[in-house]
Amino acid sequence: MITLDETIKEHLAGTLSAKRVEHIHRVADLAERLARAHGVDPVRARIAALLHDLAREIPGPRLLEECRKRGVPIMPIDEVNPVPRLHGRLGACWARERFGIEDEDVLEAIASHTLGRVGMTPLDMVVFLADYAEPGRPSFDVLDRVRDLAFGDLEGATCLAMDGTMRYLIDTRRSLHPQVVDARNWILTRAAAPVREGNA
Repeated sequence: MITLDETIKEHLAGTLSAKRVEHIHRVADLAERLARAHGVDPVRARIAALLHDLAREIPGPRLLEECRKRGVPIMPIDEVNPVPRLHGRLGACWARERFGIEDEDVLEAIASHTLGRVGMTPLDMVVFLADYAEPGRPSFDVLDRVRDLAFGDLEGATCLAMDGTMRYLIDTRRSLHPQVVDARNWILTRAAAPVREGNA
């Protein structure tokens, strides 16, 4: 009997570039390891990771078209640069349509794997970090620190990865998507909450 994992891998191999498929497999392997380290279901983490870039190679105009067909909310910044947010959103739709994925947590982890979201679950963070820190990505200072932190502090590593991404975008004078800003602020608010309560 062919497993869902094998069905997904066969689909990926037939529809995406070899380089993308290799990246996806590295992300899935790291997501499974991170999930085990943080008490997250490794099967759900692996499935979400295998499907996270399902729509990554779709051109921007088609991303917008396919998302509109499905009623995916499109922000003004998505109109200018659809890929960061919408490839995950469309990928989640395709995961449901093509593979029968009904687990909302898995679908949300796929949808938010690039920018994060307010209310991120541990599964979301596992997939987000696995995509950011997979071993095929070239080493640099923030990435090395994220890799060092990821197995011990899931929220801290996620926030650090967001910091690194935002700093890079600012340094290269590119726009910041409000979703990643909101996600980072949400994590920082969670971290600061006990301090505020203690000072009350």
